[in-house]
Amino acid sequence: MTIDVNYWSSFYSSNHTLDASNFCSFVLDFFKYQRCLRVLDAGCGNGRDTYALSEYYMTTGLDTASYVPEATETCSFENGDFCSYDKSTFDLIYSRFTLHSINDEQQEQFLSSITKRGTFLAIECRSDGDVDTVREHGDDHYRNFVSYERMLRLFDSLGFKVLFAEEGRGFAPYKSEDPVCVRFIVEKD
Repeated sequence: MTIDVNYWSSFYSSNHTLDASNFCSFVLDFFKYQRCLRVLDAGCGNGRDTYALSEYYMTTGLDTASYVPEATETCSFENGDFCSYDKSTFDLIYSRFTLHSINDEQQEQFLSSITKRGTFLAIECRSDGDVDTVREHGDDHYRNFVSYERMLRLFDSLGFKVLFAEEGRGFAPYKSEDPVCVRFIVEKD
């Protein structure tokens, strides 16, 4: 199963909300004492978090959708596959609501493509603890709900040190939904 490019292109071209997500605010607070970070927003969508991150860091937004947001002085946007994209020049890989849009093999490819020691990875995505939740917007796109325990095992096997890990509700409320999500911040050893 691959990302439904047509669904996401249509969604982002008509959804121009540019307020930063709760996760973006969390990540900015977590890294507030880091300097000179270069950030890759892997699966940037309409760029809402890319723009917020670029207020503090040089940021590149990357997405497979054909919709490409407008670049600024501190952020650029590219169209491409975030799983295989060269991440060697980035200090922080930011991934919000992307890991549950790809299959297990692609998730492993994404994590394996982070090879530079000291690179941080910040992830928020839907959890398999949420599979029974009724979704207001229906089943119109692919979801591969992520296992908290599986991710911890993957991080360990691929040489990541876990700095923060949590699963629960309240991370990403949307309209009447409050899905179970996982949040991770890890560092490549």
